[in-house]
Amino acid sequence: GGLEVMDEAVAWTYGKCLEHGMPYLTNMYFEASLAFVVWFASCVYFTYLDVTRSPTKIQKDYWPTNKEMLECGVPQFFIYGVGCAITWYQWAGDPSLTIDITSTPPTFFEFMWQVSLALVMGDFILYWHHRMMHFVPYLRNHVHSVHHEYSAPFAWAGGWVHPFEVFLAVTAQMIP
Repeated sequence: GGLEVMDEAVAWTYGKCLEHGMPYLTNMYFEASLAFVVWFASCVYFTYLDVTRSPTKIQKDYWPTNKEMLECGVPQFFIYGVGCAITWYQWAGDPSLTIDITSTPPTFFEFMWQVSLALVMGDFILYWHHRMMHFVPYLRNHVHSVHHEYSAPFAWAGGWVHPFEVFLAVTAQMIP
């Protein structure tokens, strides 16, 4: 059946990764680095749509300026990029930060269950983190207000937050 084919595909991919010695998959920070790459690529794509005045934009009456995109994008790129670089440097020098990958791959169902659970838990945590930012007056007025400086969304504005809010978000996601 179809599920057995998927199990074989996961096992084959997993086996090839182990066979070819892909040590970066054992880095406990691999997922965060992959998330950075996906986030950055999506921001670049949507920035391209803004710069070219794409007709696919929902809010066609608002176009961010190059200055706004640079003010938001450059600091985020360097903060998250340097953070990823530091974690990879730490991993290279400290074998205890390596995840032991078993030679037995998960089934396709187990893999999908674990990914789905991680996505749901991550969204749940971020949802309550965001609610807390709006509920607590001090956090709303002095920390989270940075995130709401831009009234119309664009690719880089969503991640424009106070450094303390970044700290809280990262800490909250490390708990599970």
